[in-house]
Amino acid sequence: MVSDKINEVCRNYTLATGISLRIVGSGGVVLCQTGTSEAFDCINKISEFTAASTDNYDRAVGFACNFGGRYIFLTDIGFMQFVIPVFSNGDFNSVILSEPVVVKEKDYFLETEIISKYHFTDGQKDEIQQLYKFVKEVEPERVHPLCETLYINVSYITGGNLLRNVLDIEDVPHGHKLQSIISNYIADIKKSEESRERGLYPLDKEDELLDAMTKGDKQAATKLLNQILGHIFFYSGFNIEIIRSRVVELMTLLSRAAVKGGADMELVLGMNFNYLNEVDKLSTIEDLASWLSVVMNRYMEYVFSFVAVKHVDAIYKAKQYVRLNYMNKITLEEVAAHIYLSPSYFSKIFKEETKHGFVEYLNNVRVEHGKKLLLTDDIELSDISNIVGFEDQSYFTRVFKKLTGVTPGKFRQKRGL
Repeated sequence: MVSDKINEVCRNYTLATGISLRIVGSGGVVLCQTGTSEAFDCINKISEFTAASTDNYDRAVGFACNFGGRYIFLTDIGFMQFVIPVFSNGDFNSVILSEPVVVKEKDYFLETEIISKYHFTDGQKDEIQQLYKFVKEVEPERVHPLCETLYINVSYITGGNLLRNVLDIEDVPHGHKLQSIISNYIADIKKSEESRERGLYPLDKEDELLDAMTKGDKQAATKLLNQILGHIFFYSGFNIEIIRSRVVELMTLLSRAAVKGGADMELVLGMNFNYLNEVDKLSTIEDLASWLSVVMNRYMEYVFSFVAVKHVDAIYKAKQYVRLNYMNKITLEEVAAHIYLSPSYFSKIFKEETKHGFVEYLNNVRVEHGKKLLLTDDIELSDISNIVGFEDQSYFTRVFKKLTGVTPGKFRQKRGL
């Protein structure tokens, strides 16, 4: 039976990687588990104590079912997991769920991302800390390979039958609705004397589509794709063979955008091979348009399935750089360059991920180190600001009081109490 083979794959995977797995059936029933359960128990306890939402898990399962056959996601409380749905004879069978891991420094994650964010009782803290000992710290660059390795093994056992048919997706636009959108754009083309006379292909729209996809702007990407399709349909004279060839070109464009956005090139090429076989089976313009919309959505979701990993990796490296260099004069531009991001993009994702601006975070780190130095009497107050990276003592005092409610001198007098 396929289920027995999948159980064996999961057991071997856990032995090889140390990552525990659960096979979960309908209704959330655990059908099988490999490895230990403490990491699962830990996240369940934290979710119970914080009433954290499980929507991201349900959404991840949906994404994995409808696209790519696997999905990596962050829980509301910051752990990372991946899911792989299993289909048997085209029907949904179960989900393989990895144990929750952290992709940050474990002690820092526990104290900063969990304990400091929620108002746990002492008993709850003790329970979480005991279970947290079994949570693994995984380097960000290992998360994708860990997910892919399991996916490839399960896919092999099931004969590659992990994915639904490409058109079997609930959110495929209804034909008449999509046709209406495209028809409206065709009407706009007809109104343009220049377009009608010259028949120029909208290369600028292709560039905008690439940009929208890599930025994750699904609404803009969908609009641009419909505009390009409208242009193709109008100037092809609605010849199905010409349209089919142009759709293949567009598919190549979409896959290039996915790779540019961070998707794995080999996997995208594999998807392209499957799509090339499928496009020949589509016999109507309406089917081609609907199918291409699905392809675009799938490429975009594939990019997004690893965005969380990339962001966590970037933020982790940025925070680590700050912790190692807080005593020096460091800037947002310097840290952004260190992790190979533009300053504006780094500033944006840092604020989104940490809920703090970069300068605010840097000052917090410096003040925390300043607190430790203030608890000793060996260092003069005037020297501490320089040691922790503040060039101006008065600025250090203002920031310190803003963050702690007292001046550095008062903090020292009260011994931090």
